[in-house]
Amino acid sequence: MYNRILINVSLFLTGLVTLNSCITPHQLIEKQKQNLTFKLNIPFEIVELEIIDERKDVAQGEIKLPVMSMPNQYRKHSPELLSEHKALIEQLIRDNFQTSETKVRILVTVKEAYKEFSASWSKEQERSFARIRIDLFDASTAQGYMWTVGSGDLFVQSLDAKYKRMEEMYRLVLQNATYTCLQQIKEGIKTKN
Repeated sequence: MYNRILINVSLFLTGLVTLNSCITPHQLIEKQKQNLTFKLNIPFEIVELEIIDERKDVAQGEIKLPVMSMPNQYRKHSPELLSEHKALIEQLIRDNFQTSETKVRILVTVKEAYKEFSASWSKEQERSFARIRIDLFDASTAQGYMWTVGSGDLFVQSLDAKYKRMEEMYRLVLQNATYTCLQQIKEGIKTKN
């Protein structure tokens, strides 16, 4: 009888944790996406935009998630910067600049970007992190105008890590790091004027 009660309580608690963990990562990711929707209207016109990857630890393929995790498991993976990732960064930048007399060349440098997986006895953690530098150059003189560094960090816990969610988080931290740089550029322009 005691074992049956213990099993029922365990199943109930597992159900509660599962329900909670399935909702929370999705809500967290959606909240982070909403933070990127405010247009900054930076008063420069982009004539050239280049994105480079300076990471030395880039690996091909996807992070390897275990079929069944064990406590204290840890994996870190720095995926290639694919054309889709570059397109997300470029589109975010272009969406936040407006036509202006001042023309700039932009260099985006990915300094650090990775996916992490870790596990404990009761949950799995997924984390994505990115650090990006954006340099603005006067298009006519090629002289540096300003530079900023921004980072994005997202961490969720669940009972089961998912490839799709980890990629969504990775794309989002690339965008968050970029958007942080853009906010700093906007603030830098205000203080210069």
